[in-house]
Amino acid sequence: MSEPKGAKVTVVGVGPGDGRYLSSSVESLILKYGKSRKAFIRTKEHPTFDHFSSLELQSFDYFYEKSDSRYEVYESIANKLIELAHEHGEILYVVPGSPLVGEYSVTLLTKCETLEVEVIPAVSFLDLAWSKLGVDPMATGVLLVDGEDFRQVVGSYCGPIVVGQCWSKMILSEIKLSVEDPLDSKVVVLKHLGLEDESIFQVEWDDLDRSFEPDHLTSIYIEKMPKGLGSEFIRLEEITRTLREKCPWDKEQSHLSLVKHFVEEVYEAVEAVYDMDLETDGSHLEEELGDVLFQVFFHSRLAAEEGLFTISDVCQRLSDKLVARHPHVFGDVKVSSADEVLANWEKNKVAEKGRLSVMDGIPKSLPALAYFSKIWKKGESLGVDMDGEFEQIIGELPDLEGLLRLIVQLVTAKKIDLESEVRNAANRLRSRVIAQEDIKGQQI
Repeated sequence: MSEPKGAKVTVVGVGPGDGRYLSSSVESLILKYGKSRKAFIRTKEHPTFDHFSSLELQSFDYFYEKSDSRYEVYESIANKLIELAHEHGEILYVVPGSPLVGEYSVTLLTKCETLEVEVIPAVSFLDLAWSKLGVDPMATGVLLVDGEDFRQVVGSYCGPIVVGQCWSKMILSEIKLSVEDPLDSKVVVLKHLGLEDESIFQVEWDDLDRSFEPDHLTSIYIEKMPKGLGSEFIRLEEITRTLREKCPWDKEQSHLSLVKHFVEEVYEAVEAVYDMDLETDGSHLEEELGDVLFQVFFHSRLAAEEGLFTISDVCQRLSDKLVARHPHVFGDVKVSSADEVLANWEKNKVAEKGRLSVMDGIPKSLPALAYFSKIWKKGESLGVDMDGEFEQIIGELPDLEGLLRLIVQLVTAKKIDLESEVRNAANRLRSRVIAQEDIKGQQI
């Protein structure tokens, strides 16, 4: 039997509109806790709270003034509620609408292990929206999303969407800019549902952020989204799965058997990049990039069958890595040049992977010249002494093509294995970089 919690928060919602959807039981709770000053409301910016003006309910509106991030506001509210609950023993938390719809602060409260949380359901603005739109959300598969989160989901869903909390023209503008192709149909605006000045009207997609004045009681309904990036990824995943199940050739493939095809597709994509100047529509590069992408999907499908990872895991890991490797974009690190970006990238990569040297991540199977070049650039990115005289000599060469011809003639006449010699030179350079890397580390 679990131990009793040390404090309790009862969460209630006042429903949408002007109070007509407020239940008598919730009203009684607000009056009871309000008189003892143990009732707290998320915000006073809701018409229903006018009915309780005599109680002087304490709100958390001051958190909104301190932060531009909605999630930071909700985290601050949840932390304050936990503190108040342990101080008073038992409190009431009152939110607009329903505590089960769009209330992240409530979600955070329910995760607190030292708190007993009782959530009492209420009517939400969605119940009014379905009635006004004539939509059965279960039958149509409507997606509900917060206006500030719209960009993150727009590419993965083509069905109808209700976008809540569209409280500013900036949010509406960001919603509009998130969609590459304009909508064919108009957008339905749902404003002040449940109030006397309730307004439901349609606007053209291009006019979404300039034809009306939104507020905190504004939502929009998009009946059908354009085909997005996510839907094409899902389609490609299904095609890959089907080929793996039904195509005799695809059935026989393994990670190793696909390597040569992967390499060929990458080379063809590189060639398409060099040929970009020869075409006007980019169709060749588009096709070759698709072939490379299919290899990624194919390897991910094989890994999924082996219980290792999925294409979703690949995308998530890449996204997490890009965010972590760019603290100057997604964090508070300051950089002044691209060179600093590369230096930070290498340092973060070494720390992230637990490597002892930046050399540890260079594939030894690279062609010798590419291997040599990679080592050189890695060393330079860390500020390791790479012998500036060599760079000076290269800069003074009058005829690089002539030098290359001379090298070819030399290795042919002397029967030198150029690949092996370059690789040996690369390995010597690698040892030099690691040695100087160790010295620099000791100095730090």
